[in-house]
Amino acid sequence: MPDNNQAVAIPQNPEMKHSSLSHLKNLLSLIFDEALHLGCADAARGNPARLVKIPRAPEGDETHSYSLRDVETMLAVLPGPAATACAAAAFAGLRRSELRGLRWEDNNGDSIMVNRSVWEGFTNDPKTRKSKAPVPVIPRLQAILAAHKLACGNPKSGPTFANAAGKPANLNNVLNREILPVLNRCGICRQSKRGHDAGALSHEYERDGSLPKWHSFHSFLRGLASTLYALGVDDLMIQQILRHQDVSVTRKHYIKTVQSQSVSAVAKLEAALCADRALATVRRKAQCPISCLSSVV
Repeated sequence: MPDNNQAVAIPQNPEMKHSSLSHLKNLLSLIFDEALHLGCADAARGNPARLVKIPRAPEGDETHSYSLRDVETMLAVLPGPAATACAAAAFAGLRRSELRGLRWEDNNGDSIMVNRSVWEGFTNDPKTRKSKAPVPVIPRLQAILAAHKLACGNPKSGPTFANAAGKPANLNNVLNREILPVLNRCGICRQSKRGHDAGALSHEYERDGSLPKWHSFHSFLRGLASTLYALGVDDLMIQQILRHQDVSVTRKHYIKTVQSQSVSAVAKLEAALCADRALATVRRKAQCPISCLSSVV
């Protein structure tokens, strides 16, 4: 074993992105901070994680946001509970852990109060203090939640998305059992990909291109932010709806613009320049002496 002052070369995973390495460094730093606080580490040496330099690594892949058409298509083909969870993420901006922690008593019809999150079976407060807040419920989502509640036997309390035991459902199971088999169906026979993998069908699997590809529950939140922004909603209001601590998070990681918006923005710039040139021409003519005008005449 090397001594404490000897550096140890650890092979780096070439597929690990820069953001993942940054998150790991932050986690390691928090662990050492807690160890120092508890007296389990040498205070004279301080937090060694703060001396770590993140190695060169590729940037993360581009994140995805669902369009309104993607959302509507999913809601039309997915079974009830899965469609309701997707609708709550798409129309109210609820994170996956918040969906799992949602209870019927949190919904008063007009708004949903985000009181808790459930992650890997552990119930906690929401991600940040700002996350613990009410979110408005549009009529479309009200109707979807009401239909889901009726299908569940009209309960007054308990998890909105419950498993057979009445506990908060594992959304990974919902994804693998209810969402992916539908979205990854074959375009030829409309059967799930699983049947083709088992060799039970005579033709090769060909994914149905009319259905959106699944990316993540978080893609619904990015889609909500991007759609609201395209509709002209101020980014500070989008931050409030998504309950982000800082508007820079909303701008950098959630609002996605498309090429048509860039073209429209440049067209507005051109229109503003034309208007400015026209106004300058009018001002010059207004300031021109009468003799100049008469000579022109």
